Amino acid sequence: VTEECMEKGIAVCKDGASLKKIGKRISEHAEKYGYGVVERFVGHAVGTIFHSKPIIMHHCNESPGVMLEGQTFTI
Repeated sequence: VTEECMEKGIAVCKDGASLKKIGKRISEHAEKYGYGVVERFVGHAVGTIFHSKPIIMHHCNESPGVMLEGQTFTI
């Protein structure tokens, strides 16, 4: 289920998509199988500073921001 959650999060990634869609998809899939998401563990951008913004929440959230073409981040 963990790998499936990651794949669900990746599937919503595209230029202009809302960052909060990632967390929504991941948490919905985990909950479907009776699991939850640890809210303190997050994804993040990878650039000249390794843990940089945007922060990628893995749970349902109202974080602002959209994905931009060329961004690199962890899920």
